[in-house]
Amino acid sequence: MGDALIKSGKRDLFWDIIKGIAILLVLLGHSIQCSCSFGAESCYDNPLYRLIYSFHMPLFMIICGYFFYGTMRHYNARQIIQKKVSSLGVPIVVFGLISFPIYFSGPVSINNVVHHLLTSMTLLWFLCQIILCSVTVLLINRLIGDRYIVYCLLCAFSMLVPNVAGMERYSFMLPMFVLGYYLNKTGLMELILGPRKVTICIIGGFVFIALLHFYGRESFIYTSKTYLWGGENPPLKQLGINIYRVLIGIVGSVFVMTLVRVVLDKLHFDENKSFLAFCGRLSLGIYCFQSFFWHFYPLMPGVDSMVAKCFPFSVVLGFVVSLLLCVCLSWSSSKNKYTSLLFLGSRR
Repeated sequence: MGDALIKSGKRDLFWDIIKGIAILLVLLGHSIQCSCSFGAESCYDNPLYRLIYSFHMPLFMIICGYFFYGTMRHYNARQIIQKKVSSLGVPIVVFGLISFPIYFSGPVSINNVVHHLLTSMTLLWFLCQIILCSVTVLLINRLIGDRYIVYCLLCAFSMLVPNVAGMERYSFMLPMFVLGYYLNKTGLMELILGPRKVTICIIGGFVFIALLHFYGRESFIYTSKTYLWGGENPPLKQLGINIYRVLIGIVGSVFVMTLVRVVLDKLHFDENKSFLAFCGRLSLGIYCFQSFFWHFYPLMPGVDSMVAKCFPFSVVLGFVVSLLLCVCLSWSSSKNKYTSLLFLGSRR
């Protein structure tokens, strides 16, 4: 891409800004979803919500796969597992335990307690998918060797597994993670973000807009999922939805990355003064803390009536308040070694 991850011993501002944009889209998407829960409209019919969900999680997963290749090069299997457990596993467990009494309902029985406890542990489902995808690539790399056909067959096989225990999310996220991994391994990311990035950005933008025209309710992973049999859609139609969902996620991610790269090449940012980069560095904490915010946002006085009177204002208010609150909590947590370990996986 013309520039390495590290420049003169410093972080590459590009990746922090990309992560900052992605986490802001997460907050905005959840604000729309939460505001729609009051009955103002269905979030699946909201154009901005469709735009965000067409690519924002694929973008995050491509980034994760891209950096995982560097991890694979510099650490052995045991070290990689230890890093994933400390950086992702600890926050998953901690936030799961905190959320358990908040979301628990029903009779106090062993089965119900275990059910809600396991559900709480998947509250941060994206972090769970990063671990699963990382373990998948690690095992294939160490046992078989990186072979395109093996990853392709695994992605195809995942669509034949019933959508239980979040399997549909794994089926959707794995191709993105593997793509990011190979973009780094093969050096294709340097080509995408290199001298021809303007051309790729323009073409990607037009293709993304064209694909977005077909993004409807069935395109969401939460509605149609991925299993080819047993759902509401015939197998061939479901296969088409699965392929389309992956395709628009990849095209949208490439478009955003090239667009940001072009803008950064034209403008000069001071890393210490870039709010997007700051949010990117705190993206893990923001993602974790925001999962609680949306539970309490509807309980704020006047929010329900505000949605009925001015839906856009509710979305903006939820986005701004969640952003400020989660940034403050993430930043303050990073300043203490204990809270950094528990909430941020030792990322300080």
